[in-house]
Amino acid sequence: CIMVVAAFFQYRIKLPELDDVRASRSSAVQAQHKTIMEELTGTLKMLVNPRMLYLDAYILWTGLSVSFWSSLLIPTMIIQLDNTAGDAGLKSADQTSKGLLAMSLFGVGEVFGSQVMGQVIDAVGAKKATFMNLANILAMIAITLYNLHDLEYGWLSFVMCFVWGWLDGSLNIHVCQNLGFQFDTVSEPFAVLGMLSGIGVFGMELILNV
Repeated sequence: CIMVVAAFFQYRIKLPELDDVRASRSSAVQAQHKTIMEELTGTLKMLVNPRMLYLDAYILWTGLSVSFWSSLLIPTMIIQLDNTAGDAGLKSADQTSKGLLAMSLFGVGEVFGSQVMGQVIDAVGAKKATFMNLANILAMIAITLYNLHDLEYGWLSFVMCFVWGWLDGSLNIHVCQNLGFQFDTVSEPFAVLGMLSGIGVFGMELILNV
């Protein structure tokens, strides 16, 4: 739902031309440096900027997802190992080792997902690239649900970790591309990134520990 809302906002909002953004930044460089309070006020205003609203949803998703996979993927694979013939009697250290082995595919997915998303943005633009993220999320949900239903450690566990990494890499590149090229400044949009992603991580950790 978060990503559908983000896609809707991005498709409806008219994005500025890159030359206009560059001109605005050139004039902003000549302005005097802002104080800490001015930076803080600017960041809060940027949070509700019409062009930032859909990115707010994106950024929250990145924080929520990072907290989710970092907290649950390894325990999930340990449960799978307990239900897999030949792995049920493994020691705790061996179970963790096998879980981390599957998690190595997360990093591979991050690399390839970010590279492919960069190519897609260059080819079709940031707006249409949103739908690639929606497709990635649908694939991630389908593979994760099937893997949880199967509840056995195997090749699908590696695929699940790869897809989570692919989604995280492509989404982060898409968010950073939008933050870097749609606004008159760079510091305030990326300050919003740090603030909202932190809130997302904190919120998901509270949910998981209830």
